[in-house]
Amino acid sequence: MQRMQATQPFGHQRLSRLQPASSQCIKAYQRRIPGPRRGARTPIRHAHEQQVRASEGSEALSPSIDQGLYGQGLEEHREALESPETPDVSITEAGAVVTLPTPGIVEESKRFAEAAAIADGDLQQPSIQQVAVSSSGSVDIDELAGRKLSIWDLLRFTLPTLGVWVINPVLSLVDTSVVGTRSARQLAALGPGTMLCDGNAYIFTFLAAATTNMLAISFSRRDKKQASAILSDAIAIAGVLGCALAAAMFFYAPPALRAINGAASAELVQPAVTYVRWRCLGLPAALLIFVTQAFFLAAMDPMTPLLAAAMAGLINLGGDVLLVCCLNKGIAGAAFATALAQAVTAGMLVWALYRPLSRRSLFPRWQPDVAWRLPSLQGAFNFVAYAGPICGVLITKVIVYGMMTMAASSLGPVTSAAHHVVQSTYMFFCTCGDAVSQAAQSFLPGKVGKPEAAQSLGKQLMTTGFSIGIFNSVLAGCIVIFLPALFTSSPEVIATMRTFLPFMCTALVIHTASMATEGMLLAARDLDFLMWSYIPNMLTVIGALWVLKNGPWKLTGRGLWWCLLQFQIFRLIVNGVRLLGKNSPLRASRTL
Repeated sequence: MQRMQATQPFGHQRLSRLQPASSQCIKAYQRRIPGPRRGARTPIRHAHEQQVRASEGSEALSPSIDQGLYGQGLEEHREALESPETPDVSITEAGAVVTLPTPGIVEESKRFAEAAAIADGDLQQPSIQQVAVSSSGSVDIDELAGRKLSIWDLLRFTLPTLGVWVINPVLSLVDTSVVGTRSARQLAALGPGTMLCDGNAYIFTFLAAATTNMLAISFSRRDKKQASAILSDAIAIAGVLGCALAAAMFFYAPPALRAINGAASAELVQPAVTYVRWRCLGLPAALLIFVTQAFFLAAMDPMTPLLAAAMAGLINLGGDVLLVCCLNKGIAGAAFATALAQAVTAGMLVWALYRPLSRRSLFPRWQPDVAWRLPSLQGAFNFVAYAGPICGVLITKVIVYGMMTMAASSLGPVTSAAHHVVQSTYMFFCTCGDAVSQAAQSFLPGKVGKPEAAQSLGKQLMTTGFSIGIFNSVLAGCIVIFLPALFTSSPEVIATMRTFLPFMCTALVIHTASMATEGMLLAARDLDFLMWSYIPNMLTVIGALWVLKNGPWKLTGRGLWWCLLQFQIFRLIVNGVRLLGKNSPLRASRTL
């Protein structure tokens, strides 16, 4: 990039120096939006101004500048440039700023503001003051609103998003609550069963991460055609992988659950297999939910998937009460209710794709052009290139949680049941971290390449992550302490649950903050670092579990939760060092 010297507004201080790259910017201005006729002059007498930024060399939206004034270079026309009748122009490394007085050329400025902000009818915000266009042509979302992004803006996006990410954990938590009040044995069987279902589905959340990131970049470039193609590819890939996962889990559930439960809990294998096989019916819908909700979140419309998530919870609760409590179908009834809730939720989200987006979304009343087809080779390659490292990260997480469940099952039914209740509560509140990560992936891509703005947003995301983490840690602890009867009536299980409490609460605070750092790395596409940083972390946890099981120390439930806390601390430190270091992706000058 050629560096350009910043200038002061003309008419106040003299132009110091301007390199030839400035003329390229000005010529780009002249091509896009017609301005005043050549030779026309309008007095500048009012304070109300309209500012438009455009990156050098880009086909930015901008007003026309007098060809005779700028055609032969700025230095040759110093006197004309300093005239009070000339629009203000200043050029920095970030881009060019052209200042137009609205009172003098009201109609001209209005036409320009509408062209820059609305962009062919996409945004109906005629009051927009600034449009920031990077060298890649991407639009800074928060500056479309004419103001800086605040922590409150992040919370307004994150809190509805929390309801979206809570779908799968809340379905498993409802199953745990209803089944646990009927049978302690089936409650213990839910532990490995839900771990196998939710763990395998969680691996495929790379679809959501890839879809969100790719759509966020397309939306920042205002390329709705590309966004529709990405969504169509994501839906096709999700459908194919969902059917393949369901078929695979149906057949490998028995050997997998025997390995998870071990000899000490062999009686739990059969009910767990029953649960998993019924849950397989909803896996294609679960993966479809991932990509459709990613579309709405990237489009800044979290309320639509939130309503679908609320409907899923109500259907699952009603189905569990009917099938488990009224019809005595036990663990199979709970699994069927969950699969039905996932299918209905997926249907609602697909239906919403054929409805215009809400007024508060990034593109009000826009409807994507969804094509039900197999993904193109290029689309599949793009997903693999982005999602491959993310899939590796998710696999390491599933291995860690799976190792913990296997270790808990080897300690007997009481510890296994207590661990399952606390882990279900923990995973439910972990969705707060997923929501913060989603906010980072939705807001940050447009700022990558602008170090000051990216680092400022990073600080706000970290503050939001710690604040939400403290809140949900306290809330989760209160549930375990004061409402254990929601999950079990066994005094032994309740007493064991409370011994895990300090580790769970501390891990929740650190997890939410570490997910903020992970979301920033995902948004900046620092994928290789993210993947390789998880491998030593996973090996450390596995090594600690092996030492506790085979060393001089006795393996207990509290030891398992200490290993989980270690996992979260390691992740926060490594990601934090990366983001604060000299090679931080937030300091990069290259846009996505």
